[in-house]
Amino acid sequence: MGAQQDQETSFDEVLAPVDHRLRLAVIAGVALAAASSLLGLWHRVGMSADWIGLVATLAGGWPIWMEAWEAIRHRQINMEITMAMGVAAALGIGQFATAAVVVTFTLFSMYLEDLTKSRGKRALEVLLRAAPEKATVERDGRWVDLRAADVLAGERVLVKGGSAIPVDGRVVEGRSAVQESAITGEPFAKEKQPGDRVFAGTTNGNGTLEVEASRSGTDTTYARIVQLVREASARRGRTQRLADRVAQGIVYVVLTAALLTYAWTRNPITVVSVILVAGACGVAAGTPLAILATIAKHARRGVIVKGGETIEALARVDTVVLDKTGTLTRGEPVVERVQCYEQGDPALFLRTIASVEQGSDHPIARAILRASPGATAASGIQYIAGRGVVGTVDGKPVLVGNLSFVAERGISIPDGLRRLADEEHEQGRMVVYGAVGEALAGAIVLTDEIRSEAAASLASMRAQGLRLVMLTGDRRRPASDVAARLGIDEVHAELLPEDKIRIVRELKRSGRRVCFVGDGINDAPAIAEADVGVALQSGTEAAMETADVLLMTNDLGRLAEALADCRRTQRVILFNFGGTMVVDLAGIALAAAGLLGPLLAAIVHVGSELAFILNSARLFAGQDAVPPSG
Repeated sequence: MGAQQDQETSFDEVLAPVDHRLRLAVIAGVALAAASSLLGLWHRVGMSADWIGLVATLAGGWPIWMEAWEAIRHRQINMEITMAMGVAAALGIGQFATAAVVVTFTLFSMYLEDLTKSRGKRALEVLLRAAPEKATVERDGRWVDLRAADVLAGERVLVKGGSAIPVDGRVVEGRSAVQESAITGEPFAKEKQPGDRVFAGTTNGNGTLEVEASRSGTDTTYARIVQLVREASARRGRTQRLADRVAQGIVYVVLTAALLTYAWTRNPITVVSVILVAGACGVAAGTPLAILATIAKHARRGVIVKGGETIEALARVDTVVLDKTGTLTRGEPVVERVQCYEQGDPALFLRTIASVEQGSDHPIARAILRASPGATAASGIQYIAGRGVVGTVDGKPVLVGNLSFVAERGISIPDGLRRLADEEHEQGRMVVYGAVGEALAGAIVLTDEIRSEAAASLASMRAQGLRLVMLTGDRRRPASDVAARLGIDEVHAELLPEDKIRIVRELKRSGRRVCFVGDGINDAPAIAEADVGVALQSGTEAAMETADVLLMTNDLGRLAEALADCRRTQRVILFNFGGTMVVDLAGIALAAAGLLGPLLAAIVHVGSELAFILNSARLFAGQDAVPPSG
C-alpha cells in the first residue's frame, strides 16, 4: 500500500463519522416529518401535512430512487424497484404520511445493512494494514532502507523492537517475542531465537532481530493470506446465488399478486398494500452478510476459508479424516526418556550428548538440544551423514548415532540395549546411542509427540457428531496407540499416498461428506479429492494450494470452531429463507384480503427485513476477540 493509498484511507476514516451522522440526520428528519404528518401537528401552525410528507418522501427517499434507477438502467428486476413502485403508488393515492413512513424504515434498513457490512470489511481490512512497506537491509556492508518488495532472498533484514517484520525468513541473530496474530490469530507473542521462522506482517517485541529473508513482497505468506481473503469475500457460493434468484422470484410474485388483486378488488389502496408488504431483502442482504461475517471472523483467527461454497461444504461435513504425522503429532522428534548404562546420571549424559550436537540442524539434534539447553563446549565435531556425530567434550571422545554406527566403531552394546531398539522401533519410537570415552554410556528414546491441543480439538469435533478417521503411512501399532489416546473412530495404517485417495473416495461413495486434514506433499491428492480439503500452515506448498481451508496455526481447535460456525451460518441463512417465504406469503394474502393497510404493510415489510438482517448480523459477535497485530 503506497503513501497515496494511506492518505486516502485516512481521509475516508475522517469522513466516515460525518457520513454516518449525515445519514442518521436524514433518517431522523424524514421520521419526524412522517410522525408529525400522521399526528396532524402541521395543521396547528397552518401548514399542509400532505406537503410535508411529500417533500420528506421525495427528498429523503433519494437513495431509493437512485437504486431503482440503477436497476432499470441495467435491466434488472429487484426489490428496489418494487419498493420504489410501492412508495410512488402510495403518493399517487394520497397516502403521503404512509410513503414517508416507508421511506423512514427503508433508509434505516439500508443504513443498518451498510453499517454491518462495513464492520465485516473492517475486520478484513485489519489484515491489509499490518504488512510494512519499508525494510532495513544489509547491502555492501551497510544498512539501507528499501521497499520491502525489493528485498532479495538470502539478504539480511534488520527488525527493530516494536516494528513490523517486512519479509518471511529465519532469525539469524537476536532474540525477541513476536506477535503473530495477523498470521495465526493467536493473541500471545512467541519467543523467537536464531533458526526460528518469522513472517511478514507480524510484529516484533522489544528485542532487535536480524532475519535472513526467504520471501518478500507478494510472495510472502502474509500477502498470500490477504489475496486469499479478498478472493474468498468476493466468491459467491450456491446459497448466495440461490438467494439472488429467490429475491428476483419474489419480485415477480409480488407484481403478479398486485395485478391479480387489482383485477379482483379494483381497489388501488389494497394493491399498494400488496406491493409494500412483500420483500426479499432479508434473504438478498442477509445471506452475503452471514458469509462475510464467517469469513472475517475466522480470517482473524488464522483460518482462511476460501469462499461461500467452502462454508456451505463445511456445514455439510459429517466425517473428518486426519493425517497423523505433522497433523495430530508435531512431525518432529522429542526426547521421551533417557536410559543410562550402569546407573549413570541421565542429566549429565544428555548434556554431554547435546554438546556434540551443537551446530547441527538435524531434527534429532534439535530435539536433544531442546531437552538439554545447558550444553557445554565441544571440539573436533564431525558429522557422518545418516549415521551420527563424533566430537570431544571435556577431553573425552564422544560418539552419538544409531546402533550400527556405534557397533562398527567397536563399542560393545549389551543385549538389553539391543532389544530396546527393536521394542521402541515397533512402537514407532527411535533410539539414539551415546558412547563417552570409548564405552557405551546410554541411549536416548525419541518419539513424535502428540500435539497438546489435539485431544480437546477432536473431542469438540466428536461433540458435533462428526466421525473421526485417521490415515497414516506409519506402522499399525503406533498408529493405533495414537488413535486410542485421541478417541479416533477408525484407523488406516501403513498407507501409500494413493491409498489415502482410495479411502477418501470410498467414504464419499458410502454417502459421507468428507473433510480431509493434512500437511505433507503426499497429502495434497487426498486434500484435493475430499469434499473439503484443509492444509496446516506447517504444510507444503502443494497441500496449501489444493486446500479449501488454510489453518495458519497448527491448532486443530480452530478447525473445530470453523466447522461449528459454518453450521451455525448455514442455519441462520436457512432461517432467513424460510422466514422470508412465510412472512411474504402471509403478508400478500392478508393485504389482498384488505386486512393490511399500506402503513401496516410497510411496517411488516421493513420489520421482517430488519429482523433477518439482524439475524445475520449476530454472526459478527466476537469479531474483536483476537486483537490485531501492530
